[in-house]
Amino acid sequence: MDLRAHLASELPTAALAWGTAGQILWTCEFAAVYGSMLDRQPIHEGGSTLPDGVVKVLVGDRQMAGADLARLLAQRFEGSVQLTTTGPGYVEVVAGGVTKAARLAELCRSLGVSASKTLAFGDGHNDLELLRWAGHSYAMAGAPPEVGAAARQRTRLSHDDDGVADVLDELFPADGTAG
Repeated sequence: MDLRAHLASELPTAALAWGTAGQILWTCEFAAVYGSMLDRQPIHEGGSTLPDGVVKVLVGDRQMAGADLARLLAQRFEGSVQLTTTGPGYVEVVAGGVTKAARLAELCRSLGVSASKTLAFGDGHNDLELLRWAGHSYAMAGAPPEVGAAARQRTRLSHDDDGVADVLDELFPADGTAG
């Protein structure tokens, strides 16, 4: 299925961005809708050409809230893709079964590490499975309630205020004593 063509026919006002393993590449349309809400990202100026290594598509529509857009996409794609909403109201689309938890579980299996020995942090709906899977999980301060419910603990500080570093400093103090 050509996701771009399908989205263009179903949602002619949709704005797209492309996620690779290393970065998010916005289209000009996506930047026009979400540019004031998110950190500045590189603009993909490849026209209809997809960037190399795309692993997810971000879909937004200024005429539709993120949750409504996710419901519509879920109906249209009937379980063939994994959908999550994010803070600013767009939807992340990845292949079915692709989650942060699945990738971490695969990595841990290859390293012989059990879930109970893992530490995960999250602040969005795309982190829910990861927070439930990890042995030690933290929802960032300010995360939506359902993210907090999926985690075992909460950070004192938000992502923007170095909440991860704050927890790591507590767990692994510079003097070498256990936190």
